[in-house]
Amino acid sequence: MATIRTKEKVLFAIICVVFLFGLWLRYSCAWFAYPLTVNWDEERLLGTVFNMFERDTFNPSFFNYPSLVIYLNGALFWILSKVGNFALVDYFVAGRLLTVAMAGLTIALTALLAWRIFSPEAAVFSSLFIATSFMHVRYTAVVRVDPYVALWALCAFAAAVAIYRLGPERQYYILGGLFVGLATSSKYTAFLACLPIVVAHISAYRQGKCELFNASIFIAGACSLLAFFVTTPYAILDNERFLAALRFEAKHYAAGHPGFEAAGATSFALYGSWLISTGFGFLPCLLAALGLFYLGKEEPIMALLLLSFPLALLFFVGQHRVFFPRNIVGLVPFLALLAGFGMAQAYEFARSRMDEPFALVAVSLMALFVVSATTGRSLTFRKECNLPDTRWVAARWVIKNLPQGCTIGREQY
Repeated sequence: MATIRTKEKVLFAIICVVFLFGLWLRYSCAWFAYPLTVNWDEERLLGTVFNMFERDTFNPSFFNYPSLVIYLNGALFWILSKVGNFALVDYFVAGRLLTVAMAGLTIALTALLAWRIFSPEAAVFSSLFIATSFMHVRYTAVVRVDPYVALWALCAFAAAVAIYRLGPERQYYILGGLFVGLATSSKYTAFLACLPIVVAHISAYRQGKCELFNASIFIAGACSLLAFFVTTPYAILDNERFLAALRFEAKHYAAGHPGFEAAGATSFALYGSWLISTGFGFLPCLLAALGLFYLGKEEPIMALLLLSFPLALLFFVGQHRVFFPRNIVGLVPFLALLAGFGMAQAYEFARSRMDEPFALVAVSLMALFVVSATTGRSLTFRKECNLPDTRWVAARWVIKNLPQGCTIGREQY
């Protein structure tokens, strides 16, 4: 028993190191383009916050995204405004750091779930896969809604696991419903985070633990709606503008977006190829497939719980021409859980053929090799984020070297 506890303490310490490395990767990208801003999505989200302050209203008057991320950043900016006087760009950095905090919580929750669902070894490997994931690192460099989706969808999955493993207690449905509502209030496509809860509920029904149409499942749905409308209240109060924004986004994704669209009518191939080649990596995806294979044999319901949201999200966004890789950031923690379980299975196989310390070292080296490519991409991205912005360098050169009153020609973009 003492040996087991010592081993678990060592594995927990490793997870802490991995967590800090992942947090450092994301934190050190937060000053991207400083002191300028560069990202359209970020400027629309945070620009909406500033516009609300100027108009002294809670109505964002912008519904291409739901309002939760806007309100969270608005609350942060209000606190900062009471603390001191900050330059405009510093508010952007603060918003990015809030996104980094959400990403950090996602890494921690992924490790915790892997520990509880699978094993401490799987927790180490799962934390490594999400901490080094290029897709997750890249899309936390500026304020975007997608890292929030990854966190809330994972929380909803945790509630579904509780229903499946611990029983269909009402509190798990309430929590799951609230998290689905928060996910949807971060990005509309995240309503699909309800699927693991549905799967867990049907599993409980088939085991005779509850009725199919009981009060708990309707309460979960009501909690989802409540959480969504509390955090996006002007979907009701300004419903014409809200519905117009939904219609616009539907047409936008169907018609295409120049430079970000598939050659055909769907973008399944683009999402799949980007995920495997760049976003999550070929070897991590291979391990996720291995983990899915073994989990499907050992515990098929858990495999379905893990797959339901990622597959539905991939199908939902892939049926349109528009291709934005950030749309599938929500898949990352689920893939990390599967890949971590796959690596843990490799460890169990090695342990059956050699002494445990040697098996652990061998599989750990293998895991480091598996994540080497995506870690390299993440480190390169971090380096690029910390390079001086060429617009700022050029502006300073112009001020220093050209006499006042000169005319500068530029190409129209």
